[in-house]
Amino acid sequence: MAHAWAVAFSVGRRNWFMSSIERTAYPRFTRAPSVKELREIYTPTPTDVAFVATKARGPAQKFALMILLKVYERLHYFPDPQSIPGAVIAHIRSVMKLPDDLVPDISPATLYRYY
Repeated sequence: MAHAWAVAFSVGRRNWFMSSIERTAYPRFTRAPSVKELREIYTPTPTDVAFVATKARGPAQKFALMILLKVYERLHYFPDPQSIPGAVIAHIRSVMKLPDDLVPDISPATLYRYY
């Protein structure tokens, strides 16, 4: 019997079961994160805010570090910054009450510093 989290498919006479992508060893972003997912996974906690305040200086650096922190908590690795969904960035921006024109500083030097 298949688990609720498994997807079954048949090849010949055998049934194979695959875990959903969120449960694999190398999770990825969902294409369009739901509002619930954004709230539960990507909303910074007071501990996150305190950590970022002690490690980053300016607003662009704090924004970048918060994005990297929340993404790492979800994926357990640092992805290519270009692969981070805009919805995740917009959600973190709104929770941090940052202006729309502020661009997170995710330059190679910043990535090196935070990795």
